[in-house]
Amino acid sequence: MGLAQVAAAIASLALTGVVVLGLSGPVAFVAGAGFVLSSTAVIMSVLQDRGEMSNTEGQKSVAILLLRI
Repeated sequence: MGLAQVAAAIASLALTGVVVLGLSGPVAFVAGAGFVLSSTAVIMSVLQDRGEMSNTEGQKSVAILLLRI
C-alpha cells in the first residue's frame, strides 16, 4: 500500500505539472517525487521538535512514514 500511495502521489503531481504548468515529463516527475519525499522529512522534523518521536504515537507515525517510502 505504501509504495502504491507514493507512486500515485508522484504521478498525480507530475501530471499536474505537465498539464497545468506546462513542464516536460521528466521535470514534472522529478518535481513531484521531490515534493512527495520531502514531506516525510518535514513531518519527522516536526515530530522531533515536539518530542513525540519517543512516545507510542510518534513511533507509529515514523513507522508509517518509513513504510510509505
